[in-house]
Amino acid sequence: VKALKVDLKAIHQENVGPETSLQEHMRLLNAKCESNHSRLEQVDKLKSELQTSIHMLEENEKDRERLLKEHNHRVERMEREMNDVKSDLAKMERIKMELEDKVSDYEISGSKQKRIQ
Repeated sequence: VKALKVDLKAIHQENVGPETSLQEHMRLLNAKCESNHSRLEQVDKLKSELQTSIHMLEENEKDRERLLKEHNHRVERMEREMNDVKSDLAKMERIKMELEDKVSDYEISGSKQKRIQ
């Protein structure tokens, strides 16, 4: 009986009273088992929540990658448009300079004709 009490004390990590019996041992084992089942249910619940969170993160990453791809496409398109605008602006500047040269040529020829008359 003393050996059983020592074993029970070690197993349950608490002081077992003088009236330790197999029933008390079973009660303590059942309490520990219920505690373990409760913790297991909590772990399962947390595992489920974590899996849901991981799934949401994966979906968010896919959305982020899609949005980033769309953004990069828009940026490339805007860069092409900006290059086209710069090219058009350079053409317009050349045309403007040509027209200004022509205007000044006309003004010079017009003033020469006035002097001739």
